[in-house]
Amino acid sequence: MVAKIEDIPLTLIRLAYYEPDWLWVQDLCISLSDHKDKWVRRACVTCFSHLARIHGRIEREKINPVLTRLLDDPDVFGYAEDTLEDLKVFLE
Repeated sequence: MVAKIEDIPLTLIRLAYYEPDWLWVQDLCISLSDHKDKWVRRACVTCFSHLARIHGRIEREKINPVLTRLLDDPDVFGYAEDTLEDLKVFLE
């Protein structure tokens, strides 16, 4: 079975919710955060919020540069702004 690009965002969200290895999910989202598809990039950013909320932690030193970069992405900047605010709520 060949995965379709349309399946990636939902798969990432499901991983954020149900995969106990949150570090692996975080790093997967970091690696996909520059994907050509805006929906994949948006899902990656959203997953950072879910990981922080569900696990109460995330490696901010790794994801802050990603979020900062995505603030300049016209297709993702609103998601990045929301995630930065979510991290303040869930982690501080």
